[in-house]
Amino acid sequence: MLYFYTVAFLMFFTSCSQDQSLVHSKRTTANSSEQTNKNDSAIHPGVTELSTVERLSNTIITLLEKKEYSSLSKFIHPGKGIRFSMYAHVDPMRDKLFLPDSYNRYIGTPVKFTFGEKDGTGDPYVVSLNEYLSQWVARRAFSKGETITDSIASRGNTLNNIKDIYPQAIVVEKHLKGSEKYGGMDWNSLYLVYEQWNGQYYIVGIANDQWTT
Repeated sequence: MLYFYTVAFLMFFTSCSQDQSLVHSKRTTANSSEQTNKNDSAIHPGVTELSTVERLSNTIITLLEKKEYSSLSKFIHPGKGIRFSMYAHVDPMRDKLFLPDSYNRYIGTPVKFTFGEKDGTGDPYVVSLNEYLSQWVARRAFSKGETITDSIASRGNTLNNIKDIYPQAIVVEKHLKGSEKYGGMDWNSLYLVYEQWNGQYYIVGIANDQWTT
């Protein structure tokens, strides 16, 4: 009789262990699937997200063209700030980055920064934040440009590494085609790069692009 109870207990214990393992396996699979879906959503944004950042881009470009630079601060990513890249090859170690507080501190002041080097001459581009926004970022009427969302086209000689530096971001490009007078070489693009923060999109980078030597 003791043998019978011992065998029955062992069978019951084994069955419970298998059930618990199965439940744990299902939970692990579900969590893994949920995380995969989140990552996939970040890499492949939906139509609603694309529409959101396109509208946001139009708002930001309008502010830049109206020279309402102070208003840009509320769109800057609270944790990562905004990085300004003179060309489409982003250099995280050298490109100027401003957190919202530092942006607000320097906008409208004469304090100058080295934003990079000009193509061709290699001369440092040293200007104030206001001058950089007016003379470089928004030097063309990008509001009239073609909108290209989350697709990077290869143009010119610059290695465009925006998606490598911002792999989880949505990128909106405003592209102005070149003229026949200059054989199309006077084209310009403005890239606005967005990432989420607490369910809302903020701008983390602005990069310009043009024909380079």
